[in-house]
Amino acid sequence: MSVDSSVKTLNLLKTSLVGFFDELIEMFPKQGDFVAFRIMIKDRIPVTEVVTHFSKTLLPQKSVIKSKTSGKPVNVSLVQVMSSLFNGIGISSNTFEGLLKNLDSETEEAMWRWLDVFVTLTEKCQ
Repeated sequence: MSVDSSVKTLNLLKTSLVGFFDELIEMFPKQGDFVAFRIMIKDRIPVTEVVTHFSKTLLPQKSVIKSKTSGKPVNVSLVQVMSSLFNGIGISSNTFEGLLKNLDSETEEAMWRWLDVFVTLTEKCQ
């Protein structure tokens, strides 16, 4: 992968994460942590650190995420995956459990697709 391509992929990951947090903020406007994390991702945390974190927390969940987005049943909940992914940046599993347990199926599918995008971009950034 060329340097130019790597930079574009890193920027795409960062832009995608900001968009993801924008959706979370819209869905859960009273959850102020998401606003703080959006700001951190957009302006404070180097995207290379995000790649390192996702490599440790998200990529081990790749097969679960790919199975779920292809319509196969999985034994891991969205709450578990999201908690493991964001636990290292200060969002507790209790936060996700309370917020995500009552999602409609369409919204839950969208969350799994976001995770799939993050897996793909993280792999391309390595």
